[in-house]
Amino acid sequence: MCSAGTGDRQDLMLARIGLAAVPTTEPIKCDEFKDDVRVMYCINTQQLNPRFRRIMDEMAKTIGITKALCKIQPLIQPKN
Repeated sequence: MCSAGTGDRQDLMLARIGLAAVPTTEPIKCDEFKDDVRVMYCINTQQLNPRFRRIMDEMAKTIGITKALCKIQPLIQPKN
C-alpha cells in the first residue's frame, strides 16, 4: 500500500506495474505535496509486472532483505 501523486501521473506509472487505486476512495488534495494524492495497493505481488518484480528482487538482495524479514506485520498494534 502506498500513496501516489496524480499531477505528475505517478499513479498511472504505478498502475502500469500492477498496483491499483483503492476503488472506494478519490484522490485527496495534499497541500504539503502540492498535489492530489491517491492510495494505491497490491494484494498479490504475483500480479505485478514481472520485470518490476525482478528489479525488486535484486534490490532486496542488495540491501539484505530476506524472506524471513518479509512476514506481514499489522500496521497498528492492538491495545491491551
